[in-house]
Amino acid sequence: MRKIKILVIVSLLANLACQDPLDATRLDVISANVVWDDANLVDAYMADVFNRIDVVYQPNYGRVNNELYAETSLGAEGRFRGTANGYSDVGGSVNGSNTNHVMAYWRWQLMRVVNEAIARLSDENSGLTTEYREQRLGQAYFSRAIMYFQMVKRYGGVPIILEVQDVSLDPDLLKVPRSTEKETYDQVISDFNKAIELLQDKPVGGWEPNVDAAIAFKSRAALYAGSIAEFDALLPMKKDGLVGISASNADNYYTQSLEASKLLMPAPFGTGSYQLRPGATTSEYREIFDDIGSANDTESIMFQQFSGQGGITNSFDTHTLPRALPDHANWGAAENVYFETITWFDYKDGTDGELLPDGSGTLEDNLGPDTFYDLKELFDARDPRFKASVGYPGMVYAGAPAYFHEAVTDAVAAADAGVPTSSPRQNRIQSAIAAYKLANTATPIVASLQSNNPLMIMRLAEIYLNYAEAAFALGQTDNALDAVNAIRERAGMPLLSTISFDDIVNERKLELAFERHRYWDLKRWRIAGDFLNQQYTGVQFTWDVAADTYSITRKTSTEAVVRLFKPQDYYLPIPVEDIENNDALIQNPGFEL
Repeated sequence: MRKIKILVIVSLLANLACQDPLDATRLDVISANVVWDDANLVDAYMADVFNRIDVVYQPNYGRVNNELYAETSLGAEGRFRGTANGYSDVGGSVNGSNTNHVMAYWRWQLMRVVNEAIARLSDENSGLTTEYREQRLGQAYFSRAIMYFQMVKRYGGVPIILEVQDVSLDPDLLKVPRSTEKETYDQVISDFNKAIELLQDKPVGGWEPNVDAAIAFKSRAALYAGSIAEFDALLPMKKDGLVGISASNADNYYTQSLEASKLLMPAPFGTGSYQLRPGATTSEYREIFDDIGSANDTESIMFQQFSGQGGITNSFDTHTLPRALPDHANWGAAENVYFETITWFDYKDGTDGELLPDGSGTLEDNLGPDTFYDLKELFDARDPRFKASVGYPGMVYAGAPAYFHEAVTDAVAAADAGVPTSSPRQNRIQSAIAAYKLANTATPIVASLQSNNPLMIMRLAEIYLNYAEAAFALGQTDNALDAVNAIRERAGMPLLSTISFDDIVNERKLELAFERHRYWDLKRWRIAGDFLNQQYTGVQFTWDVAADTYSITRKTSTEAVVRLFKPQDYYLPIPVEDIENNDALIQNPGFEL
């Protein structure tokens, strides 16, 4: 098992300490021949690439972190608690003339940097050792595959540029038209295959992409292509193959995804050495995210490690954990969860999550200011993945209670119990439940930009679900059922006796909640319009402190915009300035000016 950690490094090399380490990647500062014959400079060059391709999280509250939070809003799992950071995009504000938004990914300058690395590292006459050169070349192919995958899932087919363009040529010769979506996915998979071949059995540093990461992302990319092909008839707007893939290609892509997944999954599914960790209780499931990289961690395939205070840190604990600790920066509870998301999670005994615990009626019809519930029965008794992912009244981390209530029924009783009459405002702005799944509750670091806790990027559970979806599409229903049941058994939930596509969709929704999947899943299945045009609601709690029960009311003002997912929104618009500068580019359907 080759676990991958990506470490964001402040100063990669001691002999570069007196200069900006990124200068080592600028061929106008250091001679290209010097860079590509010096392993230390190649290390710096490639570390810069790894940190810029956006498979990892940037350390501050910048564009990529905004995208991370935005995807919760875009996928209608919850909403970013502010009005910026991509939340406004759910209201249809992205159009042909407004293409500079949080989800944009149009990185041709960086593509040139990666293509330069591929060209230089392909030189067998290099002064670098063959093993080292091939390792870095495999990582360059991995990086290019990630970049094209980031673009194709947003825009469909994009220009495929595999060589460093000579800028001294006639500008018209540099205008590359878009390839089809199929051709772009084929390029993504081809680059992952090259990365897998070159990285096989290569000794890599703890912070570098390796063969297992390439296999895992191939599993994901091929699955996306397969589903886009399978559901091509549901795509409402098409244009000359630039968006959409013919259904005749679905089985080929699904097969490639399935075979990649089997390389990582343990027997009886495959030949990999990763193992699902226990998760039948909240505390066990939390360890998947709180215990990344430890000797007990058998599930994480790819994660990002930070160097800590005084170096490069992250702010994820600060922003997503509900405010509870005295040193918590003035943020917290950034991802407010919808009432409707609560009902996704069934009770441990199999009772439908839309119902009351005893099945006597729906939760939706039995809320109100005069009805009080014991949240241990209403929420704690659900699928343990709910409590392990979502904060609500009763949550304690690092020994401190996180309060979510709007008010109490008896201020005197609250004072006697030593609890506040209302929670910190951050914990209840839009909805008084908050997603914290990817944060660390075991050793939270909530002072702004000081956390060195690792962040999950790819884990085995996704590979099980990729396998299940591909197997089902290929008619291997028994294999699909076994894979989904392995995920449910790990969570301590009742097993399924039969399997349907809807079952796979549902399990993916639960297991991968708040992990940047649902927005893309809804789009590739071509069902986004069924879910992203609805208006969702939040919740408010009033606490009867003496009885330790809560009334729950729906907060209909949670949505700041009217959700609007238009037929053209299955793809993003090509940046308008690029179309103006390159008449070979064709805009995506519905975004033409």
